Amino acid sequence: MRSMFFVMISLIVLGCNSQNDKDFKKGAYTSKEKQSLHDDHKEFKKLKFEEATKQFGEPSETRKIKIDDETVHSFLSDELIQKHFPNKEYLKKDTYMIEANWKRLSESWITVWYIYEKETWKPIQTLVTI
Repeated sequence: MRSMFFVMISLIVLGCNSQNDKDFKKGAYTSKEKQSLHDDHKEFKKLKFEEATKQFGEPSETRKIKIDDETVHSFLSDELIQKHFPNKEYLKKDTYMIEANWKRLSESWITVWYIYEKETWKPIQTLVTI
């Protein structure tokens, strides 16, 4: 009985993996598309929020996040926290971050997190989702 159960579970898992492989290959990008996505990612790292919206259009999704002890660790690495908030300024005054998502190609997203410094929204972290 146990061996029958094991065989059934194994077949289900193998079937799922096979389907996932087919789906991945169907949605795979060409090398030209991958290079374009890589170039866009590099560009987003340099552009302030206003510049990014001019160059790439309005983001598909945007949200403003209040920075506090809990949220800062949810979105940023310790290294970025130390770099941008060495004295935990966000505890002394209301500090916000913008998370903006741009849809790129057919199934990819570039997410950029911005903080407000010197009267402009500057990128501090980016993520590409393929």
